[in-house]
Amino acid sequence: MSWLRRLFGPTYARLVASELRGGLGADRKVEVLGQLELLDRLHSPVDGRAGAMLDYSARARSAAGRLHFGAAMSSMDLKYSATQAVDFVLRDSSGSVLVRVDRGRDVEELHADLMAEYGVELDAHTDVLGEGQTVRVRGEVVAEGSDDPHRADWAAVIEAHAIERA
Repeated sequence: MSWLRRLFGPTYARLVASELRGGLGADRKVEVLGQLELLDRLHSPVDGRAGAMLDYSARARSAAGRLHFGAAMSSMDLKYSATQAVDFVLRDSSGSVLVRVDRGRDVEELHADLMAEYGVELDAHTDVLGEGQTVRVRGEVVAEGSDDPHRADWAAVIEAHAIERA
């Protein structure tokens, strides 16, 4: 491995879904851009919105922050974050791929625990990736799709390394 690759990390080939058929993407690191389609739903514990990925963040007032800074939030606040996701389909104009994700932490459970501990002192927010949003997925092709009409028409299965809004 070259020192540049070690310094800047792996490179991802930018492909469309149809280019992953026929083994073209097999065992490759790829980047695919498309519209998110839900297979399963997660619901935000903060506002109830549904999506495939929840990025949760919360701040709670620390005792030291209340004593030294009064009502204003401070750098002494306690900060919490977690991400939870479920597998989804990514579709572009040429076809679709199944995206497998790391499930992450149970956001609903974390939020319930924090609400029980901090109550109204908790300031929580959830960023939701939902149906129809355009997302960019970087990952590794772990399986090729099937042309069998009795199975889903995914061009490939990608194990996600990174997911972001496009």
